[in-house]
Amino acid sequence: MKEHVPYSEISDYYNQIKIGLNPLSHIKAHETIIQIKLFEYMNFSLPIIAGNFGYMKKYVEENGVGVCVPPDDPVALANAIKDLLLQPEKITQMGLNGVKAVDEKYNWQLMSRSYINIINGLINRV
Repeated sequence: MKEHVPYSEISDYYNQIKIGLNPLSHIKAHETIIQIKLFEYMNFSLPIIAGNFGYMKKYVEENGVGVCVPPDDPVALANAIKDLLLQPEKITQMGLNGVKAVDEKYNWQLMSRSYINIINGLINRV
């Protein structure tokens, strides 16, 4: 197991995989956080297998970028991986959906505008 991947090598790793895995355990903190990895997978045109709860589920399902499985269920995870690998056309479509979602909704330019609007709203309430 490699402990640290230099930033300059990250793209090489993403380009070698077929599916992005993000099946986090179902704990309270994971219900509301959205890991950057989810958007990285989308940007690299990778279908995603995520836990079936919280914002991860929302983003995956709303954008058609992957499938969600029950957390801590290795059989469900294995079946989801197998099912995707047996459907290359589905992998391709989910990957295209991910790139489209990042281009149209989840990019830094759009997100920074949203963030600035939130900050301005908070400042105006004070």
